[in-house]
Amino acid sequence: MADPALPHMGYIPHVVSTAVERAGFTPELSIVPWARAVGNVKAGQADGFISVFMIWEPDFPTVRIEPFYMANIHFAKHKDSSLYFDKLEDLNNLSIAQLRGSWYDSGFESAEHINKVYVTNLMTGLRMVARKRVDLFIEPEHPLLYAISQLPPKERMQLTILPNPLTKHALGVRLGPHMVEDRETVERLNKAFAEIKADGTLQRLIEEHQLRGTIEIP
Repeated sequence: MADPALPHMGYIPHVVSTAVERAGFTPELSIVPWARAVGNVKAGQADGFISVFMIWEPDFPTVRIEPFYMANIHFAKHKDSSLYFDKLEDLNNLSIAQLRGSWYDSGFESAEHINKVYVTNLMTGLRMVARKRVDLFIEPEHPLLYAISQLPPKERMQLTILPNPLTKHALGVRLGPHMVEDRETVERLNKAFAEIKADGTLQRLIEEHQLRGTIEIP
C-alpha cells in the first residue's frame, strides 16, 4: 500500500500523486512514522497527510479531501485457532497485536477486557500470531494480505484472516491547519480525486498494483 521499495511507492502514494498532479500541483510525498507525519503537518513542514488513523485533537483542525480508498479492518489469526469474530465481546480476554500509534475503532480502543500488544511493524505482529505469542493481529485487509504473502512459506501457511471486519474507514488526504481556509486548493483537490474515480483511473491503478481482497471505492 505504501513502501519506498514499491513502484511509485505503492498504491496509495501513486493514487495521491496522480490526483495532485491532476489538480495542477507538484506532489512531494514521503513515508514517515505516524507521529512524525502529524508533527510535520502541525509545524507547517507538510501540507497534509494520508492515513486511516483518526485525529481527535480540537486544536489541530484539518480538512478532509474526497476519499479514494475503503480500508476494511480485519484480524489475522493462527490457522489452527478456533477463534472467530462477530461482535466486540468475542474479543474479550484475548491478546491482540496492533501497530503502535494506530487507531481503528473507539469501542475496540476503549475495551478493558482486551490485552493490546503494540508492535512497530506488520511483520512482527504477524510472526507473533504465527508463533502463538498473541491470539490476533489487527490491520486493514490489503496490508495484511500483502505482508502475509511476503513471509517465508512456513510462517505464511500458519496464518489466515477472519472474514468479518471490525470496522471500515474511508481513507483520503487531510490537509493541515494552514490549508483549512484555502478553498481554491481544497476544491481543486476534491475535483481531481472525484475525476480519477469517475474516469476509471482509480480502477486502473488498483489493477496495476494488483490489490487482492475486498475492493471498495467510497
